Amino acid sequence: MSVRERKFNLNDDSHYRDVRNIADSFLEENYSVHELWEIVEGAELFKSLAAFLAVSKLTLRAYRNRSLRIAIVMNLIHEHNRLKPSSAKNPNGENSLENKLAQLHWLFEGSKINYRLLYLSGGCPWGSDEVLDDEIKRINTDRVTHIKLGDYKSGESFIKNRKGGEIIFGIRSVLQLPDYPDEGYFDAMLFTDADMTFDLGQMGILIDKYFSGKELVIGNRMDEGSVLVKNMVRAGTGVLMYRHIQRKITPRFFIDLNLHDTQCPWKFISRRVLTDIAPDLDSMDWSIDTDILSAAEKHGYELNIIPVTAIDSEFESHGRAIGHFRRNRTIIEGALHQAEKYGLFYDKGIASLIRVYLKSDEDYRKLLDAGLPDSLSGLGNEEWGRSPLITDIIVEEWLKTIHCGE
Repeated sequence: MSVRERKFNLNDDSHYRDVRNIADSFLEENYSVHELWEIVEGAELFKSLAAFLAVSKLTLRAYRNRSLRIAIVMNLIHEHNRLKPSSAKNPNGENSLENKLAQLHWLFEGSKINYRLLYLSGGCPWGSDEVLDDEIKRINTDRVTHIKLGDYKSGESFIKNRKGGEIIFGIRSVLQLPDYPDEGYFDAMLFTDADMTFDLGQMGILIDKYFSGKELVIGNRMDEGSVLVKNMVRAGTGVLMYRHIQRKITPRFFIDLNLHDTQCPWKFISRRVLTDIAPDLDSMDWSIDTDILSAAEKHGYELNIIPVTAIDSEFESHGRAIGHFRRNRTIIEGALHQAEKYGLFYDKGIASLIRVYLKSDEDYRKLLDAGLPDSLSGLGNEEWGRSPLITDIIVEEWLKTIHCGE
């Protein structure tokens, strides 16, 4: 993983165009995939991002006569500012819908790949629903469908304004709702975010894996081949202790598969996988990611992990708006529920500490704000979840010291 400084401005439409223009120049100069990956690894940020896109478009050329129907599914919550263009009154605007469509047009022009953006909403309290409807009219596009949870009855209730409930509804919409797309059904779904963190122009790498027989392909921002622009401690100085607890609850992903990014919103899932896992999913909140991965493994599907480019859209982050401690609580509690639901191996000692000491939002706030014990402050990120120095006794003493569970 290459963590870069923030030079790409998500609020500047010209930056997206500049990267695509550089990618086009790489393609015109007939760089090989191997040469492009070398540029990804060693170039400055714009060229590195462009080389990634060039790999994506170059690999798709081998499938120019293959048809594919993709639903790009995103939940719509706290996107009211990012959907609109940047302005003096809206400095963090990303013009996200128009820029996503431009990325997709660049990648799929001349191909037989059909796509539709599905925005799932449960009534955003910040007004994202109304802003999206306005943007669809302004851009005048037929590539976007805004599905409001109140519009359909699926026979079950879904909790509004909760990420997991909206994504579960989205999966079932992809499988059940008529007329999306007009041709009859989708072959696969990309589960991603509504902001501009992930350039949709890199989808060719996912599609290449799919056409090669891989039915579940997931991005990993922590992969050594990924390009990441992110403030790694924005959730609080104690995030490493949180990560230790998370990894102990989900060792299959973090330890066995070395997937240190279960929450990466870059998951490409075939219709067959969606059909099998949909009845199992019950996460209504942020732990929907591990619910999807765990359900897929239960049904025998391989998790195919790939590098990605990601530029964190932190200034309008929903996690920041609701509190990272609350988001992290739902991830931990959801992962523990899934480990028990699917019969996965997990650390029973850590699970016991969660139940005793981490029972409220305030407990998770303390965990993220408290930093680390002096005895563990020198450990690197890769050691958390693995190091024998981090015993249950030390973790419990730390939770007591910072007054969790009181």
